[in-house]
Order: sequence, then structure tokens, then C-alpha cells
Amino acid sequence: MALPAGLQAAIEQIAQHKGGKTGILVRSIEEGWIAGYRGASIFSQGSLRRLWLAVALLDAVDRGELALDQRVPTGSDAKSRRSTAPARQAQIGELLRSAVARNDPEAQDHILDGLTGPAGIARLLEEKGLAEVAYGPTNHDLDRSRARSASVP
Repeated sequence: MALPAGLQAAIEQIAQHKGGKTGILVRSIEEGWIAGYRGASIFSQGSLRRLWLAVALLDAVDRGELALDQRVPTGSDAKSRRSTAPARQAQIGELLRSAVARNDPEAQDHILDGLTGPAGIARLLEEKGLAEVAYGPTNHDLDRSRARSASVP
């Protein structure tokens, strides 16, 4: 089916009004059209990071790999075998709520770590037919990675 009349012009008007480094991509799954403004450009994910994390987490719940009421270890001692203190725990559903509704980077990190990192999110997006979305490590992810490698003895 054809792109709805006026949609491309409306997208371009929104992008020009927004200014700065802007890209917009709209895809109709049912009708198969794609419209956009600088849609082939790669931009930082910014706050969209939490959307892709939620999609991946809920997909794992749908597949039965996780449950929203399941408790998982959190905090820096969750991955450290040297700590004798019991690991803090949180329900996956609460982590999701914190990650999405409160844009909590720590909750986002716990979810990302549990979902095989940025590569796991990128793989999910490709499997779901969202090839237009390029998910790679965000600046936050790169900073975490550098901090971890600096702290390894």
C-alpha cells in the first residue's frame, strides 16, 4: 500500500521544527511502507535505550525464560564471587518499572546485563524485523565497560 498522503511532508516539517541532529523513521508493519527524515542516519539511542530493553525483557518473559515476579541479584556484588555478603535482589517487574518509568540507569544496566548485553538487544531487534534500528553500545554502556576493565586486577 502507498504511503499516506501528506505523511512525508509532516515528518519533514516536524524534523525541521525540532532542529539539531534529528532523524525520524516511521514504518507501517501492516502496509509495508517506510517514511522518514534522515532515516538511514545513525544516532545515539538516548532515552530510547529503555524502550529496547523493555522489548527484550518482555520478549524473554513471553518465551518463558523469565517471570516478572522472579527475583534476581542486583548490585555490584551480584557478579562478584569475592563478596561474602548476600547479594541484593529485586523483582524483574520492579527493575522494568524502574528502568522505563523512572529512567533509572542502574536498573537498565541490570536488565541489559541479564539479556546478554547490547549484542543481545541488537539480535532481538533483527529477529523481530526491526533492521532499521541499529542498537549498539551507548555512551553509558561504553563508560561502564571501560570502568569494569579498569577495575579488574
